[in-house]
Amino acid sequence: MPFKAANGASMTPIKPKRFVDEQTMRDRTEPTHRIYMQFVLRDGWQVSFLEADLATSLAAAVTFTDPEKIRELARQGKALATAEACALFEYSIGKGRGGIHLDLTPEQYALLKTSARPR
Repeated sequence: MPFKAANGASMTPIKPKRFVDEQTMRDRTEPTHRIYMQFVLRDGWQVSFLEADLATSLAAAVTFTDPEKIRELARQGKALATAEACALFEYSIGKGRGGIHLDLTPEQYALLKTSARPR
């Protein structure tokens, strides 16, 4: 809606630009559960999950043959948000062992928590 400036000129206010899309904003405001995923290459990629206290096992360990599955879990857990995080993660994969914190949505957390419990 135009308005008049002090000198009589007609001016239109500038709308602020949105630099962040709506999905990103929802992701930032949605509550998350922070967990730790650790992995080691031993007869396949063995992956286990720990609660934020790093002592309580969250679900049964799983084994993957392809490290791409671990990368996908890290992506879904929003753990690879920076170039530095990606580099450290890839270094750990190359070493054959490592771990990374994941921020899970309530749905992802519930799904992981209801999976088979460790023996």
